[in-house]
Amino acid sequence: MWKSFSVACAMLALVACGPGAQDMSTQDAPAAAAQAPATPSGPPVTIAARGENDRGDDVSVARVEPLGEGAAKLFSTVGGDPAINGEYLFLTVQSDDAPMEEAKVFKLGDFNTWALESQSAGQFVIKVSRSWIDANGDVKTADERYIVAIPPWSAPETTMTPAT
Repeated sequence: MWKSFSVACAMLALVACGPGAQDMSTQDAPAAAAQAPATPSGPPVTIAARGENDRGDDVSVARVEPLGEGAAKLFSTVGGDPAINGEYLFLTVQSDDAPMEEAKVFKLGDFNTWALESQSAGQFVIKVSRSWIDANGDVKTADERYIVAIPPWSAPETTMTPAT
């Protein structure tokens, strides 16, 4: 039952962003400032695909961002404390050869905000804002950039590399 509900929610979100769907995120938005190309600033982190029993916080989709012409999309959900990383960001990859197969879902992280900065063949760059509570109990926030590899559907993991 839960799996059927999860699949139905994910399908609804993906259909809403298919060909002909309006991109509401760019309407009346100011033009983005030109960014320097992202270069790795640390080692990549390996992210495993989520298992069937790990799904739950990825069914109430708040935003979907298609990645190029392929079968990959970014999507986020909102939950928890919105002041401390209340937006969960996922990468989903659908099989080009077997569209009825369940999509692979990779949880990229929990952030305050995120933006797709750029994309090229096989990867994209995201800019995120992340918060944490330090040893004194003060909330600290940092803006970060990551280069994320878009894996083929058959891959069990992807990488996310810190960038400058």
